[in-house]
Amino acid sequence: MLGFNIVLWIGLLSNYRRPFWRAAWRALSRGQIDAVLGMGLVAYHLIRFSREALRGEQNASFYSARGRAAVAYTPEGVPALGNQP
Repeated sequence: MLGFNIVLWIGLLSNYRRPFWRAAWRALSRGQIDAVLGMGLVAYHLIRFSREALRGEQNASFYSARGRAAVAYTPEGVPALGNQP
């Protein structure tokens, strides 16, 4: 079930599937199936966390005592610079 979900959600439906498959084929050719499963889990969660932090839904660090500030974005979806603490 885990392998199916990784192949479906990361290997087929994600927008970072090409780098995933490049690394996965290298690991699979060496017989490292557990590495592919671990890589898929870690990649999914780190990318999701990073995107939430960029949108201002998460702190960029768990150790930050400062609360989240509102972030202005450009029309391209990139955080705008300036006037930020």
